[in-house]
Amino acid sequence: MHILITGGSGLIGSAYIKAHPEHHFLCLTHQRSDFPAHCTLVGLLDQITPSTQIDAIINLAGAPIDQRWSQKNKDTIQNSRFQTTQAIIDLIKKLEKKPKQLISASAVGYYLSTNSFSHQLCATWENIALQANTFNVKTNILRLAAVLSPNQGLLKKLKLPYQLGLAGHLGPGTQTMNWIHLTDVINAIDHLLGHEQAGCFDLAAPEIVTQAVFASSYAKSLGRPAFFMIPGWYIKCLFGQMGEELLLSSNTQNALSLLATGFRFQYPKLKDVFK
Repeated sequence: MHILITGGSGLIGSAYIKAHPEHHFLCLTHQRSDFPAHCTLVGLLDQITPSTQIDAIINLAGAPIDQRWSQKNKDTIQNSRFQTTQAIIDLIKKLEKKPKQLISASAVGYYLSTNSFSHQLCATWENIALQANTFNVKTNILRLAAVLSPNQGLLKKLKLPYQLGLAGHLGPGTQTMNWIHLTDVINAIDHLLGHEQAGCFDLAAPEIVTQAVFASSYAKSLGRPAFFMIPGWYIKCLFGQMGEELLLSSNTQNALSLLATGFRFQYPKLKDVFK
């Protein structure tokens, strides 16, 4: 299969490419190294000719969201998603043979208040991607939870303070959080590539946990305590709106939409991740 992928150097994109040497990937990137031999690199989507064979598109591009949301950072976060996704729609429009499917990332932040930055970001991002339906391209939206993988991504950032015994729950710790193992993200993309159903899917494990349970479970897996409580006011001072929306708010999405398609999780419970 010939797959156009954006965000191929990120956590999910690089893992997906590595897992599928049988596919040929056309990778949108400004990074010119560290891609395997079954990838062709392109710096701009405008460089792709109308006759190029693209069977499917996986859109994972986006600047990191786990940073303080100054206006400048908000603009970068939005533009990196909106502009790339619109460029994909423009590419689909000009391709002589349309791809069969577009799989485009979003996040469970979609379910926060409609006034929140998270919701507005995800809603606009999704609406741009859904324009692909106009060209009879089956479109799947992935509303991703926090992606967990040993020594990568979120867990890599958390590891040192937890190893030092300086970590604990954030704010009250009673706020619920969604999560999913990286392996299940890769498997879900594969599952949806072979599935007929279009629409939005929550990529979140069936088990919803509180932030305090997450903190104690991760600390226990490292053989360390998790005694500390980081006050909510300190989180807000340190991270501003990002901390309030992503660290202190509850999100209770589950995997029902994905399970209904016949998908089965390899890591359905948090203890499976930290085992």
